[in-house]
Amino acid sequence: MPGTSPDGMSPTEQLAAIRERVLSLVERQSRVFERELRPLLKKGGVQILDWEDLKKAQREELRKVFDERVYPVLTPLAVDPAHPFPYISDLSLNLAVVVRDPSSGARRFARVKTPPLLPRFLRVPGGRRYVPLEQVIAAHLDRLFPGMKIVTQHAFRVTRDADVDVEVDEAGDLLETLETLLRGRQRSPEAVRLEVAASMPQDLRAILLRELRLKRSDLYVIDGLLDCGDLGSLTDLNRPALKAKPWLGTTPTQLGAPLSEPRDIFEVLREGDVLVHHPYDRFSTSVEAFVDQAADDPDVLAIKQTIYRTSDEGEAPIVRSLTRAAAAGKETVALVELTARGDEQANIAWARTLEKAGVHVVYGVVGLKTHAKTVLVVRREDGGIRRYCHIGTGNYNPETATVYEDVGLLSADPELCADVADLFNGLTGYSNAAHYRKILVAPGTLRPRLLELIREEARHEDEQSRRPGDHRRPLRRVTCGRVDRPDRPRHLLPPAAGQGTVGVDSCALDRRLVSRALADLPLRERRGRARLLDRIGRPDATQPRESRRMRRSGHRTGAEATSRGDPARQPGRRRPRLGARAGRLDESADGDRDRRACAPARARRGPRLEGGGRLMSTVGKPLTAGVDLGGTKIQTVVLRDEEIVASARVLTPQTGDAGDVIEAIAGTIRTSLGDAGANGDLRGIGIGTPGSIDADSGVVSLAANVPGFADHVELGPRVSQAMDGTKVTIDNDVRVGILGEYRRGAGRPFKNVLGVWVGTGVGGGLILDGELHDGRGAAGEIGHLIVKPGGRPCGCGRRGCLEAYAGRARMELRARQLHKQGHKTILFKIMEKSGRQRLSSGVYARALAKGDRMTQRLIDEATWALGIALASAQNLLDLEAIIVGGGLGDRLGQPFVDRVVEQMTPHLFVPDKPPLVLRTELGDLSGAVGAAVLAGG
Repeated sequence: MPGTSPDGMSPTEQLAAIRERVLSLVERQSRVFERELRPLLKKGGVQILDWEDLKKAQREELRKVFDERVYPVLTPLAVDPAHPFPYISDLSLNLAVVVRDPSSGARRFARVKTPPLLPRFLRVPGGRRYVPLEQVIAAHLDRLFPGMKIVTQHAFRVTRDADVDVEVDEAGDLLETLETLLRGRQRSPEAVRLEVAASMPQDLRAILLRELRLKRSDLYVIDGLLDCGDLGSLTDLNRPALKAKPWLGTTPTQLGAPLSEPRDIFEVLREGDVLVHHPYDRFSTSVEAFVDQAADDPDVLAIKQTIYRTSDEGEAPIVRSLTRAAAAGKETVALVELTARGDEQANIAWARTLEKAGVHVVYGVVGLKTHAKTVLVVRREDGGIRRYCHIGTGNYNPETATVYEDVGLLSADPELCADVADLFNGLTGYSNAAHYRKILVAPGTLRPRLLELIREEARHEDEQSRRPGDHRRPLRRVTCGRVDRPDRPRHLLPPAAGQGTVGVDSCALDRRLVSRALADLPLRERRGRARLLDRIGRPDATQPRESRRMRRSGHRTGAEATSRGDPARQPGRRRPRLGARAGRLDESADGDRDRRACAPARARRGPRLEGGGRLMSTVGKPLTAGVDLGGTKIQTVVLRDEEIVASARVLTPQTGDAGDVIEAIAGTIRTSLGDAGANGDLRGIGIGTPGSIDADSGVVSLAANVPGFADHVELGPRVSQAMDGTKVTIDNDVRVGILGEYRRGAGRPFKNVLGVWVGTGVGGGLILDGELHDGRGAAGEIGHLIVKPGGRPCGCGRRGCLEAYAGRARMELRARQLHKQGHKTILFKIMEKSGRQRLSSGVYARALAKGDRMTQRLIDEATWALGIALASAQNLLDLEAIIVGGGLGDRLGQPFVDRVVEQMTPHLFVPDKPPLVLRTELGDLSGAVGAAVLAGG
């Protein structure tokens, strides 16, 4: 590669400089783990031990674990003339083993791969002590090489090139070409880095370098734990005090809606633009809700959207909205950027899903990477056709929107929307608009205008420098990303003294600009945003650095709003309340993907008051806490007035007794109260729990799905004692779930509603004539309605109940039976890889997405049983609506609900007047919200 870069370095010099930097980072990583993280974990009750540290009894216990779970999946691969050097998969952890034949004395090299589907850290029985999997394997190599002498063994890891180079001009079909390249990349020969344990001798390092065709400069010696990324699995431990507190964004003020009326985003945008700042503004109740409403609005004629990255597994809400819009007959267009680095496979899958749903899918402009993030909505209104748009940074990804800092603008501005319409014409057709009104587009108008702005700033600074005593900084600063062309802005700035300089930052904000914008915000929002001012201009104030999967490369087509209007103008103060999308505070079900955002702590809470309190918009109003206790997770929310102010989630302890569960409940409540900044302002606690409930005494019994709750547990009194005597009210978990949905979610428009929660078991709750119906204590127990007389045994002791077919616990039992009979499935591999002991809703969702036949069979059986049960309930009660929730219902989403409706319809007595069957709006927060409502009376 001839030539030099703009910094004057050759490619070889750049690589050498990069290596020096990486070496220092690797050394720092090992030092931090050994000297800081490991001791802190031990102090918190979690120990990561080496095999040599274990006592004899502990080693014997781990030998049993090795024999039962590890040994059967190990495959040692020898290297000799009959066995070529094996392919080392990308980022896999391996052992390089040297063995000696006692009879001949010959030495042989072998490789043992640590199974990626097994947990990286094996638990030592009797406590929270863990040993790295590779050390356990190394201690038992004699089992893999019987009759041979183990000379030495050392861990190593290989990194392979992740780039996908597509010759677009030669690709007849970009989608098929990229799929072919991705299949080839799975066994790419291009290794780029070798990491080895510091104990590995030089001769063994040389063998690996030779076989992998690497140079010594590609070798990195790790003095400590290889692949520290696996330490993330420890965050699944039930230790709330050791975990980062989840960041909960707020609904933008303009988009908040009172409980009594639906939110109309289009009406809000007609009054003025809405500027959103993620993760401080919640993505689900702003951008996601905008697309969601457009998909359901009968007056919307067309939706056009670019997709660069979105959720890589499960169900992406944005994609779901687009498919629903296409099914409703709307003109729906999606530009999917197939070459988003690291997300190529996911984007191909989404492209095929969208095409199958009837969405017009295009792949951008030949030779360019489409990096613009924008949505255009075309709507029919009384005055004619009107357009609405969103334009911003970031991605349409609900997961990263809770982590990375991005801004976006929702607008009905005619000129801005006209620009976005012209942009889409260029992206989907052959239009080549040369002039835009309010946006800059690369590679057309963006670079010339940026250079013009830089020239203006240079002239401005020059004028300022000529005024005696005036040393003010220039007000405007240019913010730009990667510039791939050699004519960089620095060449425009004269080097001579007195000619002025302009700051060109990769991500910079001027404090005075932000101060002006804050001055126009309502007091409540201004308080929250002002807390960010002390970060502006500091090196750590920029957007968090991107992960390996989030890095971009190549030329980009981008769009950036340049309107000088007031995007933060507030058309009227509305108190943000728990609305239709509040349940998407955390889309993960069963704790399957806990989101731990990295938003700064100082932005989470207001300034301190005298006495240690926190300044909040609703200071003085009492709090209520709600707890949803399940067999898999414990979810807590705290409500103040009609607003969620905090939330926390932990996994339900699977060992110990009821005391451990109660300790976890109290811990999540304290965590939520700490986030709300009001530990002493709690009116009451509500708990939704499975089992038989005695609300008067607070006793729970027969809750077999919750560890330690099979017998009588004084849940209410014990939680009250743990929370300093705070009043505790308990009720059935599904009943409080439907109460939450009826008061604050999908059930608000109706008076007669049945709620069915499909999770570990199947439960139900009834709202009749606007009241939660108790009966004599067992009303709504639809899970034990007989759907097949004499059918499968249920946990209640009878046969043929709905729960025997649709409850996760019984579905898992059925899956294990089928697996023993020889039926193939990936369910248990996914379960083990995620570190779970049970088949959670997330495991079913991922297996279903991968086309697992057994999972599809189990889901078909569940929807069949649900269809029969719901039709029977409808025939008896003539309900207005049925709401489907629970871990499985929430995670599998609308396709699951649609399948239930399909199975229910043939059994309805009055099929022309079916009930509305809806998903929960609060998601897995329904139970906790309902419990908090219960606590507040």
